[in-house]
Amino acid sequence: MIQKLLIEVDAPMPLQSYGEGHVIMYNAQRGRYYVTTRENFLAVQNAKISELEKTILDTEERIKITQTEISKTVGDLIQSFADFQTKSREEQAKFYETYKETNAKILDLVKKSCVSGD
Repeated sequence: MIQKLLIEVDAPMPLQSYGEGHVIMYNAQRGRYYVTTRENFLAVQNAKISELEKTILDTEERIKITQTEISKTVGDLIQSFADFQTKSREEQAKFYETYKETNAKILDLVKKSCVSGD
């Protein structure tokens, strides 16, 4: 049900000039109503939203940079581990070769000592 209400509004221009969706506000300090546009009414909230959107975009960019750095670090770690494995295999092969040679020499020495009785 639509009802008509008569209130005094403090407005520097005719209400029709504010266009569609203007807002009537009450100023408790002055005890008067005044008119404003939705844009003016929501200016503080819109500024805060813009600030938050910028913060989100900045944070998303920092996250992308961090992800890239982490991916690079993980790649470097994987490569270092692969290099370590390769080097370790080479060192193990050298160790086993030296071990075989040493064992062969010890066996020869034992055989000579046992057979010759020295």
